[in-house]
Amino acid sequence: MQNEYKEIIQGMQQNPLHYEWYGLLGRYYAEQGQSNLAYLCYEQGIHFCNEREEKQSLEKELERAASQPDFSVNPVSIVILAQDDVSVLREALDSIQEQQSGTLYEIVVVCQPSFRYVYEQAEKCERARFICSESKKESFGEGINTGIKNTKIHNDIYLMSSDAVLLPNTLFWLRMSLYERQTIGAAGGISNVGDKLQRFEPPCKTMEEYIAASENLNIPDDFAHENRLWLDSFSLLIKRSALDRVGLFETDQTCWYSCIDYGMKLAGAGREAVLCYNSFIWRRGKEHIQYDPDDFDRLKDRWGFSVPYYFASRLDIVEKIHHEQQEEIWVLEVGCGCGTTLSAIRCQYPNAHVYGIELMEHVAAYGKYMADIVVGDIETMEIPYEKNMFDYIIFADVLEHLRRPEQVLERMKHFLKQDGTILASIPNLMNIEIVINLLKGNFTYRDAGLLDRTHIHLFTLREIQKMLQDTGYVVKAVQKNDHREGFLEDSPENRRMIEALFQIEGIADWKEFDAYQYLVEAALCV
Repeated sequence: MQNEYKEIIQGMQQNPLHYEWYGLLGRYYAEQGQSNLAYLCYEQGIHFCNEREEKQSLEKELERAASQPDFSVNPVSIVILAQDDVSVLREALDSIQEQQSGTLYEIVVVCQPSFRYVYEQAEKCERARFICSESKKESFGEGINTGIKNTKIHNDIYLMSSDAVLLPNTLFWLRMSLYERQTIGAAGGISNVGDKLQRFEPPCKTMEEYIAASENLNIPDDFAHENRLWLDSFSLLIKRSALDRVGLFETDQTCWYSCIDYGMKLAGAGREAVLCYNSFIWRRGKEHIQYDPDDFDRLKDRWGFSVPYYFASRLDIVEKIHHEQQEEIWVLEVGCGCGTTLSAIRCQYPNAHVYGIELMEHVAAYGKYMADIVVGDIETMEIPYEKNMFDYIIFADVLEHLRRPEQVLERMKHFLKQDGTILASIPNLMNIEIVINLLKGNFTYRDAGLLDRTHIHLFTLREIQKMLQDTGYVVKAVQKNDHREGFLEDSPENRRMIEALFQIEGIADWKEFDAYQYLVEAALCV
């Protein structure tokens, strides 16, 4: 059975627009008792099929899947917030009609009064219902909510940017992801424009090239899914049962805030949000998702912790995993937050077993679907893992927060395999921005960054190396990250101070001042 599945997937990857593969995949899922996925495959096969008898056969299979007791697939309502370019909106609407079967969806377009001429110009577009908002200037959340309220009450909701073009299989793979498990409440895709964690830009210049690229992107993939805490709204599919459970979007806030807040509500309700790397949609716009600096404080006030801080995914850490993608690996992250880095590892390494330890219980609760997370203080807790269990133990900006980091490193040796790796990122006390401010008499702690007020220990490169060596590790590699907070280049006074500083005999190498933090790989001493 598994060989049959692999053959079907290989066929779909080679020819993703041929109806036969969708019929075969539908039958595979039907035999596995997954009627929802079988239904979606038959539905897509019908969309691609031009052979009368074959289409009738697929329609019978579709009816059979829909008659199963566990069947729960809903049609889709596509909600679009109109901007002030009618031609761009028409392009989006045309792409929907080209890529989706007409009986399976409805389109609701929300226009603000200032864009009324969009309504007047475009209201004759087939299959689209236009809602002219009563508010003079709706927020993102208000506009989305207006659209949702005007959809059929049993439909799933697909939020699509008005500057987007639906490509072959974009929505199909989102729906397949959404119905893979009952616990999945939302699925989002990738695009050439958007949040950097959902952005992928193929080397394309024309629409024809993007369509061709999508046929290589919107295909089955073992590395397609990643659990996320939030998803951008440019291509976001929400299951109706999840919407009914958590409600509508927050109003009077930025798009960025509203999307993160909605992800948190889904997670709090026990629903997964899944990013689908095999669902690519093209966008004409150049703007990324907009946010207000005050959003950080608003989110903290609403959820009780700094949400962006704890859900940040450390892709630089993920890049340090050196195993082959199909290998079985065991990974522990100490101070894992909501587990997003572990989720990224599990996405890239589907046979990875990922575990986390997090001090803050209410933060760890949102990582339910990211990893196997336990709550505790790494310095005092009983560590619930077997000896020599892990290929990688991660300390991403954690050691500087500990009272006795050396003791923790000593403890963790027992849980690391003999050929395992410690991955640690540690801020650099010698960063030139700190040094220049210190020379001016300033050493001001902040809520985050190099002088985070919760830092207990401060390190230079040599002290990092000494700490690891003293606790029984050998440093295998050191990478410096050069992020800066941006004041140096703008001040002639600062430049003169730096030039004078480096006239001092015996001063350390410039690289030790340039580093913002160090990413260290260490192994057990043999």
